[in-house]
Amino acid sequence: MVDKNEIRRKLRDIRSGLSLEQVSLLSAKIQKRVIETDAFKNAKNVSCYSNIPKFCEVETDLLIDACLNSRKILSMPVIHEDGVSLIHRKVDSTDSLIQNKWGVREPVDGEIMNPADMDLVIVPMVGADYQRNRMGYGKGFYDRFLSQTKAIKIGLCYECCMIDALPTEPHDIKMDMIITEG
Repeated sequence: MVDKNEIRRKLRDIRSGLSLEQVSLLSAKIQKRVIETDAFKNAKNVSCYSNIPKFCEVETDLLIDACLNSRKILSMPVIHEDGVSLIHRKVDSTDSLIQNKWGVREPVDGEIMNPADMDLVIVPMVGADYQRNRMGYGKGFYDRFLSQTKAIKIGLCYECCMIDALPTEPHDIKMDMIITEG
């Protein structure tokens, strides 16, 4: 049995080895590829995460700006006060985002959006495999949320964090697309 936590640790180590310049360059390529997809072009209601800088996550500023500039309904996730689930608050401007204790910009108010109304969800990940399985941080926030929506799910991942196969469990939600810089 492959240890998911060991894989997660290795992938996080690979990602943390990227320089700030590499993160910025690769993230820009990934975001531009997302913006070119029909899924993004056709979506009216989009949920997009704000990246955690200290974890070297794929940045999302270009995607957030593209949503706002094209008048899409944009929502961003916030950990619910229950500590185990995500809520998604509508964002009309990046001026309304406040940095939380992890350095993540998030909405502190704004209408709570229904996952069933979303057309597209941009999903963070530690790594992924070529069968579109995602490895998150192991807390299950996104799997619980994604089980509530029929939206197209696009995971953002650096090519260096793609592996042949991830161990999966019945509750794991497969992505519709994984987009890398390659």
